[in-house]
Formats: sequence, structure tokens, C-alpha cells
Amino acid sequence: MINTLYRNYKHKRTIIIGLFISLIIISLLNAYWTYQSNKALIYQMVDEKLKTAALNTELMVDQNFFDRAVSADAIGTEEYLHHIQKLSKFTQNSDITYIYAMTIKNGKVYFILSSATPSEMKEKSYTRYFDHYQEASKELSTIFKRNTPFYEETTDKWGTFRSVLIPRKSCNGTPYILGADIRIDTLKAMLFENFKNIFLMQMLILFVLFAILAYFIYLSHQDYKQIREIEKDLSNEIKIKTHSLKIAKQKAEHNAQVKADFLANMSHEIRTPMNGVLGMTHLVLQTDLTQKQRHFLNKIDQSAKSLLTIINDILDFSKIEAGKLKIERTQFDLFKMVENTISLIDMKAQEKNLELIVSYDCNMGRLYYGDGLRIGQILTNLTGNAVKFTQEGHVGIYVVRIEEGLYRFIVEDTGIGLTPAQQEKLFTSFTQADSSTTRKYGGTGLGLSISKQLVEMMGGRIWVESEEGKGSRFIFELPLEEIEEEQHYTLFSDKRVLLIDDSQSWHDILGNMLESFDIDVVHAYSADDAITKFDACKEHFDLVIVDWNMPEVDGIKTAEKLQALCEAYHLPNPPSMIMVSSFRQESIIESAKETGIEIFLQKPINPSTLNDILSGIFYNTTKEVEKHQEQTSLRSSLSTVSGARILLVEDNETNQEIISGLLEGSGIMIDIAVNGEEGVQKARSSHYDLILMDIQMPIMDGFEATKAIREFDKEITIVALTANAMKEDIEATAIAGMNSHISKPIDAEAFYALLLHCLPKQTISSCNDSTSTTQEEPNVPTTNRDELPFFEHIDKEVGMKYAGGQTKLYRMMLERFYQDFHDLELDKLGDEEFKRTVHNIKGMSKGIGAASLHTLAKMLDETLDRSLIPLFDKERKKVMQDLHSIATKKKEDHESEQKQYKDRPQKKETIEALKKAVRSRRLKACKEALEAFKNISLTAEEKRIIDTIEKLVHKFDFKEAIAKLKELP
Repeated sequence: MINTLYRNYKHKRTIIIGLFISLIIISLLNAYWTYQSNKALIYQMVDEKLKTAALNTELMVDQNFFDRAVSADAIGTEEYLHHIQKLSKFTQNSDITYIYAMTIKNGKVYFILSSATPSEMKEKSYTRYFDHYQEASKELSTIFKRNTPFYEETTDKWGTFRSVLIPRKSCNGTPYILGADIRIDTLKAMLFENFKNIFLMQMLILFVLFAILAYFIYLSHQDYKQIREIEKDLSNEIKIKTHSLKIAKQKAEHNAQVKADFLANMSHEIRTPMNGVLGMTHLVLQTDLTQKQRHFLNKIDQSAKSLLTIINDILDFSKIEAGKLKIERTQFDLFKMVENTISLIDMKAQEKNLELIVSYDCNMGRLYYGDGLRIGQILTNLTGNAVKFTQEGHVGIYVVRIEEGLYRFIVEDTGIGLTPAQQEKLFTSFTQADSSTTRKYGGTGLGLSISKQLVEMMGGRIWVESEEGKGSRFIFELPLEEIEEEQHYTLFSDKRVLLIDDSQSWHDILGNMLESFDIDVVHAYSADDAITKFDACKEHFDLVIVDWNMPEVDGIKTAEKLQALCEAYHLPNPPSMIMVSSFRQESIIESAKETGIEIFLQKPINPSTLNDILSGIFYNTTKEVEKHQEQTSLRSSLSTVSGARILLVEDNETNQEIISGLLEGSGIMIDIAVNGEEGVQKARSSHYDLILMDIQMPIMDGFEATKAIREFDKEITIVALTANAMKEDIEATAIAGMNSHISKPIDAEAFYALLLHCLPKQTISSCNDSTSTTQEEPNVPTTNRDELPFFEHIDKEVGMKYAGGQTKLYRMMLERFYQDFHDLELDKLGDEEFKRTVHNIKGMSKGIGAASLHTLAKMLDETLDRSLIPLFDKERKKVMQDLHSIATKKKEDHESEQKQYKDRPQKKETIEALKKAVRSRRLKACKEALEAFKNISLTAEEKRIIDTIEKLVHKFDFKEAIAKLKELP
């Protein structure tokens, strides 16, 4: 509004000023034009006046006088003087200066008569014979010849005049000239008087116009004052708004920082138990397992990583919102990325009996530069949605090379589809197709929004093509740089393959792959079709690829029929067979093997894998396919750094156990410090090749510890262990002086790669002051330690989950919790110690499964309200009552161990005495030998054997007693 008013004001002001200047110019031009017009009229009027005055000379003087005057007879007479007086009187009463008459005689000009008095004539030195006008004689002669009046402006000793000369003749024919003069000054005065009148008139007009313009200027000024007042009000309002916005901005920045800190802390809290799940799963996978067990554990590992992906999604959304998410450019395997995506959804697809289809462009390679993690994240989200919203049919991923450096990814499904209205709001945060979706299908509505923003950050675009009730196609295009590598695909130009599948899509995909290997492909779409084509073909098939899940007759029965045909035809070299399926079930694999099919492939199949398998079948150049292959691990390479020394600075016992477990058997020696201060002390007193530094610890955190270590050792490699995945946290580790970082949960392969990179290649057999990961566990007496008692206030299942399913580790956590906090007196602690202790209890109580105590500890940690201590202590004592039996058992076991150690020589002698007594078959000697065991500490197993022997002796069954003695050590 203010801008509009100000523009209007300026527009009015410009118009008024322009109009005023224009009127002045017009007035001046008009005055000049009027003056020039009047000047010509005045000159015309003066000339007419001069002519009239000159002719009046003849009226005032008779004609005879001119005849006489020309002959000089009248000069000086009274009549002459009388006429002069009459002419002078005439000039005195008019604007005419002089009137006169002249003649030419003998080439000279003579005044005949003049209004000038004789004294004036004499004063000007004019005489009757004065020839002053001799120079004009020729001109006057011309005038006589023209016989017309002549007007001129001349200057002589009389002055400057405007004159008229009229040629005349006397009665006797004597020529003469009548003249009249008017002074130029008089003429100018007349002109000036005329101009003055014109100017005054113009000024009057200008004054009136100026008054009108002044009124308009006044009105414009009022507008300007109004604008200034509005502007002032707006300025004050803007200042107020600006101040409010500044406060709101500061508040928003503070809230954003609080949110970022919250996400960082939540990331740490969630990733810590996730580290336990993934770490312990990895350790179990390193043990001897059945194929079925390994398959289940792999699924647990994948699900845990999927959960980690959800956590990362939440963090990603926050990072994108804050503009802190960065896109990386690293090398990645596109085939592996797609296969990892499929592995996350194949179980859900199998439950719905959905077919998973993957198709790659034949012109594309395997390795690319780009952010493979983010692309996989987008595909995982889109395929997860496709499976969620599809009840029957298929879900497909199609990767197409559009042009060099540009690739299109298509995720297609035959699900519920979308209306145009739903498509418009599809990529909006926290939005789903409709209100019922949340109840029926679940989900946060973040996935597509994150996917869209990730695609755009990578320089691509994403859109959807969908029809309600018929399915959807989510399409995104990305620029990717292909890494050129030598193609090692083997060609099989002399081979023929029978491809059996009821899906046209898989016929197209596998058929194109096989044809790109120069293989002749015959397509069959059912068991009957396959048998017909196999029976009709007189040429030999080298390979049969059959899908398991086909209608009417499945793949296994189809294979059996084809094998029967081979036997019937007595084929010397029957074709090899490969079973393919979107579902991987042990029963299917076993049935296939019983049929004689040794190779089972799970869809999707990438070109590289298929080419390797065909090379193995046709040329025996590849390894077995179906037999379980152990994951290639860098762990085997740890032998090159055997003997290296690591300091682990970590307060969390679970993480201590996981890292120690990962290094078990590697020959790497590890020391453990439970806080930064202890870590600094150990780093100062001993030499280490690597320090693994946790960030959040009591007493001294990882940042402070690193700074302290850098004061005396700038060379040691320090690696941060952080559950905080935010970029600023990672940057903070570098600023603190740490060389690298590894995120929790710890990825085993990344951890091994880090060790191989950081540790020196050396071999040290042992180290006296460090705990080697290869040392044997101490000999613990055989008891029922691993059996846990019933707990009323502790959830053992929760605790066992945090302990990675290891009872021994969980028992140790329970024992340590009891040892640290059973006699705790919180109300006597100082503020710092109070805060640190409560924080520790919060974490440890959750880890052992004491949920109620954890809740109270969390409240205490957040509020530091000491009024909650009585309620907290009441719950703590309940937990300690549960743990009392654990602590008592530990004490008894310890005393038993000590007593057994002390009684070991005596026990050996007593056992030998018992053996001797039993062999003597003397009841009294046996009773005395058995009595001696009452003063010796025995294990539960030893006690059971002795009790059995005592019963046998009392039954005189010495033969069985002697046999039982052999079970004693």
C-alpha cells in the first residue's frame, strides 16, 4: 500500500511540475509571438503615420510656395518662417520628430522646408546648399523614378530615425521629396510600452495558473504527508515485527538445536542395543551352524539392519530439514545394491505369494560412482511400499540405461493404484494415499518425501504413473558415472537352453540375458508345453532352466517328467537342470536335490552371477553354487597383525564383550579402560598400537581423553566409537584429534578393515601386562551357574536380548549391578556424583531388564529432583532382593572355588583311598573312606558320583562301585 501511495504521489508531482514548466514556456512563447505580431503592426502604423505627416506638409503649405522655395525665392521670407512654425507646431503635438521637404538640383540635395528651426539647422551645420545628402542623391533619384514612398532607418548627425520619403512634383513640374522622421528611441518606447502591456497580461494569466497549480501542489503535499505518516506507522510496525521475528528465529534455532541434540542422543540410545543385536548375531554366525540356523540368523541380521534403516530415515528427514544431509560419491556395485534391496522384502513378498521381478539393461555395467547407499534407500522404500500395497501379482525393479551417464529406475507393482488426487499429494511429508491407509497399512508417510528429496539432491527427478485398481509405476532418473571394466562374460555360441516359466516377464528377462551370452533359447510356458517342445526337438538341449512356482504342475514334477524322457530316449548326455524361484524354502531345495537338481537359484538373477554359473556347468570353471558359501571375511587377514596391542576405552560392558568377541582368536591383545581418565592413565603408562575411544563416558568423556592423550602422544592412532550418527558429531571427533571413527552398531567387516589399515604388521607371541584375546577362560568349576533364578522385578528376556542371548554375560551384568549399587545412598552424594551415578543406573537398569527402576532413574536423570529418591530407593531395593540370590551364589561359588583349590591335594589322596577300599571289598574300610569326603569340597558332579558309590557299597555291589569310580578324575 505504501508503495502504491508513494508512486501516486510521485506521479502527481511530476505531472504538476511538468504542467507548470509547460505553461511558463507556452506563456513566454505566446508573449514573444504577440510581441512580434504587434511589432509589425506598430511599424506599419508608424509608417502610415510618417506618410500622413509627410503629406500634411503639402496641406500646410501651398503649392506655389514649393515652386518659389525650390528656386530659393521664398527662403528667409516671413512666409517661409511662418510655414516652419506651422510644421514645428505640428511635430510638437505628435510623435513625429521632423517633417520636411527636399529637392535635387544639379546633383545636390537641398532642404526646401523643415520643421527644424533655423537655429537647429544652423546648429547641425545645414545650409541651403549643404550637400550632406549627396551620397543619397542616387537613391533619391531612384525614388523619383519609382514614384513610390520609400521607408528606411538611417543614422546621421541628427540621430537614428525611421523615415519616409515620398516623391512629388510642383505645379510647374519641379520634383521634390516630402519626408518625415521619427526617432528610433520613440519607436522603441512605443514597442516597449506594447511589450509591457503584453507581459503584464501574460503574468496575470500565469499568476492565475500558478494559483491553480499551487492548489494542486498543496493537495499533493497532503498526500505526501499522509504517505509519510503511513510510512512512519509501517516503520514502527516493521520494527516490532522484526523484533518479534528475531525472537521467533532465535527460538526456532534453539528448538532446531534441541531437536538435533535429541536426535543425536536418541541415535546413541537406539544404536547401542542395536550394536548388541548385530554384534552378537555376527559372532553366532562365525560358529558351526546348520544351514537352516544360518538362514534364520541371516534374516535376523537383515531385519536388524532394516530397523537401523528406519532409524536412519528419521535422522535423514531431520538432516534434510536442517540442510545438513550430504550426498556422497563413492564406488558401488549396482547388482549387489539391488539384491540387498530384494533380500529385505522377499519374505513379505513370499508371504503374499507375490512374484519379484528384476530386469537390467543389457548395455549397463556393474560398478558406478554415486551414492549407492542413498539409491538403495530409495529403492528399499519404493519396493517396500509396492509389497505393502499389492495383494496379488508382481513387484518389479527395472533398471534402464537412458543414455551415457543417465539411468532410469522403475519400481512397478500390480497393487491398489492411486487416483489423480492422491498422486498430487503423494510426495508430501507425513502424507499417505488417504486417511484409511494409516489404519490399514501403517507407515509414517516420510518415505516418499525423503526419496523425492534424495533424488533431487542427486540431480535427478522422480514421478509416479498410476491407475486406481491397476497398480503403480514409480520412476526416478539419476545421473551415474559408470566405471569401465573389462567384461568377462563368457559366450556360449554352441549351446541351447530350454527356459520354462509361466511368467512372460521372466521369460523376457532371462531370455535376454541368455541371448546376450549367444545362447539359443527355446521358451516354454508350462510343464506340458515344455514336454512337447522337448519331445519334438530332435536336437540336444544343453541346459534346462525351470521355475518352481508354476500352476498345475510345479517345477519339480516338470523336471521329473523331463528326466523320464531323457531315460526313455537313452540320451548319453542329458541336459543339466537349474531350479529358479522367487521363494527360498529348505523343503523346496531338498525336493529339488532329491530330483537330481543340484543348482537352485533365487530370483532375481543378475547377468554376472548367471554367466558364472553357466561357465561352471558348461566348462567346469566355477565353484559349487548351491552349497553354502561362507561369507568372505577380512577376519582371516587379522593374522597379519597378530600381537598388536589395542586399548579399548569403553564404559558399556556389552560393547566391551562384543569387541572382545570380534577379536577372539585373532592374536590381538586388548586392554580395557572403563572411562576416559583411566584410558589416559593406561595410554601414558603403556605402549599401544591403536586406541578405540568411546565418546560418552563418565568421569572424562572421549573428547577430553583424546585431548589429554594428544598432549604427550601425537602419533598414536585414535578411533572414535560413536553411536551418534549426525555429521557434526563425526566432525567433532576430527576436531578433537581423533584419526577416524566407526559407528555403532559396529559393522564387523568395517571394523576388521579398520584394524588392518591402522595396526602395524607384526607378530608378538604374548604380552604380560595385557589381556590377549586368545587366552583360555579360567577353569570354572562345573556348577549350575548358567541357570538363572526367578525374578519378580526384572524381565530376564529383555536382559538376555541386551546381552545378545549370552547367559554368562547377562549373569555378569547382574552381578556387577548388584555389586555397584546394592548399598547405594543417593541422598549423601554431591551434585556431580549424584548426576553421574543416576545416569549410570539409568543405562544399566535398562540393560538388565529392570524396567520400573529404569523409568525412575530416567526421571531422576532428567530432573535431578532429589524428592524422588525415596521412591527410587524403594524400587532399587526390590531389584536388589531379586539379585541377592545371584550375589550369594557368586560368593558361594567363589568360596567353593577357593576351597576346592586348597582341598585339591587332599581330595586326590581321599579318592585314591576310596578306590583302594572298594577294591578290597571291605565294608568298614569303604565307610571310613567315604566319611573322609565330608570334610572336602566337591563339585556337584563329584558329589553325585560319591553318593552313588556309597549306595552301591551298602548294597555290596562292589563291581558296579568299581566301575563308577572310573568316572572320578
